[in-house]
Amino acid sequence: MVLVKEGKRGAAVLLFGGIGNERRISCLGAANLLKKAKRVGIDLLPVGISPSGDWYICPADEERISSGECFGDADLIPTFVFRKGGVGGLITDGGFIPVDAVIPLLHGDFGEDGIIQGALDAAGIKYFGCDTAAGAIAYDKAYTKMLAQSIGIPVVPWILYVDSPHKSEYAAGRIAYTESQACALASDMLGCRLFVKPARSGSSVGASVVERESELIPAIRRALECSERVIIERLVENKVELECAYFGCEKELITPPAAISIRGFYDYLTKYGDIDIKTQTVFPEVEVREKIKRYTGALSGLLAVKDISRFDYFLTESGEIYFNEVNTFPGFTERSLYLDMLAASGIGDDEFLRAAIREVPL
Repeated sequence: MVLVKEGKRGAAVLLFGGIGNERRISCLGAANLLKKAKRVGIDLLPVGISPSGDWYICPADEERISSGECFGDADLIPTFVFRKGGVGGLITDGGFIPVDAVIPLLHGDFGEDGIIQGALDAAGIKYFGCDTAAGAIAYDKAYTKMLAQSIGIPVVPWILYVDSPHKSEYAAGRIAYTESQACALASDMLGCRLFVKPARSGSSVGASVVERESELIPAIRRALECSERVIIERLVENKVELECAYFGCEKELITPPAAISIRGFYDYLTKYGDIDIKTQTVFPEVEVREKIKRYTGALSGLLAVKDISRFDYFLTESGEIYFNEVNTFPGFTERSLYLDMLAASGIGDDEFLRAAIREVPL
């Protein structure tokens, strides 16, 4: 396997997999992006993080990367980020590989939360996407909701449950520290039809619709399996989900929103399974598009996101728009809308990939 082509200072690495519960989405996206890179003549070095957290250079083809089976291959090359002589790169048993840029196509825990970005920063390796601080803040749904509200962007009414009974005497406002406090606060502020989700997770993993009071505590405990902080929201029904792509390389682009029309809960299976969903790459209503562009522009500045992010909103039947969350590295699977939104705004695969590895001489 040729790791670095002659004439280049270093490799352009595509980092995928991970130990979080969204690693399958990362593998699917990595395979899709590798195919696109080959079509436009860009070499990416695939480096996978296994479910146990080990790093490997992966010589496998896209099909094995997509399925995650590549982590069982015998020809994996163990590696990790390293700094040598002031140069950042990868260390292997066979020596040091200088790296000029990394596309950290990772989602969720140890992906979008700033941890991997911190490791790359420590090794002095440049990477595409948000920095450590922006990722850590944006990954927490409670923080982003509070920031959105602080600049006048509406959000669905919500409370935060933090699993810390020893702090129960400090419960105040929208924060609860025991299950009983959370139930009482939800009943008082939100009603009985609720949506419960981990504050620090993605792809709807650990999320539940609550139809009656008896379902709330089981839903909280399900979310706690993914995060010790849990968001409880008023359930928004008969909604359209709107996704807005942010692309900040060289000049800032905020795309018109794409619409996802569904009935019920837009869960993991609906997002990534065989279920058909109705999507519309450019949402037609000008007033809604302009308002979401203003919201995204303001919030992206406050969060200091960089290069790439996707901002998600709800649109109700009565025309209300609510900010939902931000994904600092959106999905790149064939079903994901991020690249489609860029393409609809004139940014093709070639331009996107060259921007993502702009530190590498071509």
